[in-house]
Amino acid sequence: APYLEDPNTGVKMFESAEIIDYLKTTYMLPAS
Repeated sequence: APYLEDPNTGVKMFESAEIIDYLKTTYMLPAS
């Protein structure tokens, strides 16, 4: 399973869709 740990915020998550949403929300990445 995909795993993300963001050292900048301390967030840890395992769900790929949630990771994508988190990254887009936190870092304002363009939706592809």
